[in-house]
Amino acid sequence: MQITLDSTVCLKPQQFVEAQEGEVLYTMNQQTGSYLYLNEVATAIWGQLKLPIQVSSLCLNLEREFEVSPTECQTEVLRVLGQLEQMGNLNVQ
Repeated sequence: MQITLDSTVCLKPQQFVEAQEGEVLYTMNQQTGSYLYLNEVATAIWGQLKLPIQVSSLCLNLEREFEVSPTECQTEVLRVLGQLEQMGNLNVQ
């Protein structure tokens, strides 16, 4: 499914194992064995996906937190969400 700013997204209700080291988060999906290494920004995105959120709201939150332009934020958020969806970790509505 195409993810847009109007989409509502959240992590699939799977069991993830998470370990944080400084600003880096390591996650592993216990069902598939897939794992992720998330930098500070991706960790901030991941943390907001535990409950359903509209992509435009997610972007606004991140723009405030990281003082980034709307265009840059939207581009990066949509890229990360696309990767999470391809890995089967994301519900999109």
